[in-house]
Amino acid sequence: MKKRKREYQNYLFGEDMLLSFVLVIILLMITVHPFINETKIIKEIDLKPTNFTQKEIISNSLPITILSNQDFIDLSFPGSGTEEDPYRIENYTISTIEDNAITIKNTRKFFTIRNCSVSAYRYGIFIENVTEDSYDEMINSFSITNNTCYNCWNGIQIISSWYAYVYNNTCINNDNDGINIYSCWFSTVENNTCIENEYGLVFHKSDSFVSKNNCSFNEKDGLIIWESSGTISQNMCIKNGYGLTALICYGYTYFVNNICLNNSLYGLYLSGSSSSITSNNTCSYNGYGIYHSECFWSNIVNNTCTFNGYGIYFTQGSWYDTIANNTCANNTKDGIYVEKGRECTITHNKLMDNEGYGVYLEGRTNDSVIAYNSFIRNNPTGNSQGFDDGFRNVWYDKETKMGNYWFDLNSRSSYKIDGRAKSKDRFPLNSNLERINVSFLIIILGLLGISAILNYYFSIKQK
Repeated sequence: MKKRKREYQNYLFGEDMLLSFVLVIILLMITVHPFINETKIIKEIDLKPTNFTQKEIISNSLPITILSNQDFIDLSFPGSGTEEDPYRIENYTISTIEDNAITIKNTRKFFTIRNCSVSAYRYGIFIENVTEDSYDEMINSFSITNNTCYNCWNGIQIISSWYAYVYNNTCINNDNDGINIYSCWFSTVENNTCIENEYGLVFHKSDSFVSKNNCSFNEKDGLIIWESSGTISQNMCIKNGYGLTALICYGYTYFVNNICLNNSLYGLYLSGSSSSITSNNTCSYNGYGIYHSECFWSNIVNNTCTFNGYGIYFTQGSWYDTIANNTCANNTKDGIYVEKGRECTITHNKLMDNEGYGVYLEGRTNDSVIAYNSFIRNNPTGNSQGFDDGFRNVWYDKETKMGNYWFDLNSRSSYKIDGRAKSKDRFPLNSNLERINVSFLIIILGLLGISAILNYYFSIKQK
């Protein structure tokens, strides 16, 4: 038995075992070495974690940098740099811990970036100081289409460039902005998806056409227009902090046919944006449907603001504005609230089933006209559907002597407005917004009264 034990010990610690141990170590080194390399790569990439597969990460291309027209040629990109045959950067997968995945600066050639998937420490796609040789025609000098930009600081960043066309890109899970356009002119940004970023789509000091983008599920703003102008239409802003924000927009900026739903605070927020037109937008299930601050000569028309806290809210000195043909219904507070307003026109709005007042004029609102509106079942626990704490506000059209429709008017010839101003609608309308002929009603009531008196007189005489 002892002999077998010694033989077993000799096997464990003898030359044969030593040789086997060395072979096992060599095999482990061969097997584990690539795994260690892969683990190192993945740890570096995990500084910006992604949902992309390990195979996609390992098959990366190197970052692309273009700093002059000549670089397109030196790096052998297809195309000739003309409008008809632009240089093409396409079908690349780049995931890097360097600053940018694709950089293009200081060129005057036509180019396109398309069908790429990029991730980088700062910018997925970075464009600066790019334009065509001539400004005579509005031609897109470069395009960025069908790319995916993820886990960057900004997915796409464009600075000081003209005639950009940014179409059908997906910018997701970036630390700051999905797409940022700064100091650019005549840009077209369409049909992009910017979700799960801090800010979805940002324009600063730029003139752009912005249409049909999905800017949803971002931590703060879905879409921001800042010190800019242009047309912002048919965008969808859902479940952000703010839906669509316009700050200090100049000239005529149009906000048309956008959908702003379920945003935590504001559906459509405009501040310092005079002469803007806000039309045909749907703003529902937000804290505020449409919020205006310090906007002069603006038009808020044909919008639908339902199931918010406030439907339309004006504050901080909104002067000479028109609020017309909007539907403000089923809001938990007021349909239209005006604070510090001056010479505003509130007309032809449908104000229905709001828990607060249909129209509320705060104490510093003056010289405004409220006419041709339909007030239906607002402030159901109160005695009036309107409120006025301001000065010299008129609840009817002085020229036509026509006021508003009040669902609860009943047989009254005028309608009392709550508030310290002690206002009245002296010329209420019927549901078709037509004058109620008060004189005719008085005559009818008078005749009925006379008839009752005569009947009573003759009945006594007969007795």
